[in-house]
Amino acid sequence: MIDGNRGVVFEISIRKSSRDYGYIFWKQSQDEDAKQFFGELTKITMWIDGSYLGEKLIDWKARRIFVGVRCIRNVAKSASVFRLELCGDSEVRVVSH
Repeated sequence: MIDGNRGVVFEISIRKSSRDYGYIFWKQSQDEDAKQFFGELTKITMWIDGSYLGEKLIDWKARRIFVGVRCIRNVAKSASVFRLELCGDSEVRVVSH
C-alpha cells in the first residue's frame, strides 16, 4: 500500500492467471492492504489504462475482481504490476506498468 500524491494506491502483481482468466487477483498476504484500500466496498466503478469498464464486483472470498479476458489481454505483455488508485468514493483507476 502506497500513499500516492492524489490518494491511496494499491499495487498488485500481474500473474499468468490474471491474463488467462480476466481477473485482478491479490494475494492473501495483501488482504490487509486490500481492506485499507477498498474499505467496505463490494462494487467499484473501474477504468484500466484509460478504458472505462463500468461497475465491477469485488469478490472478497476469492480475492479478485473480474475485468474480462479481453481487457486483460490488452494490457502490455511487458507490464508486471497493476497500480490501483482510488478516486472519490468508489472509482478505481488502474494503470499497468
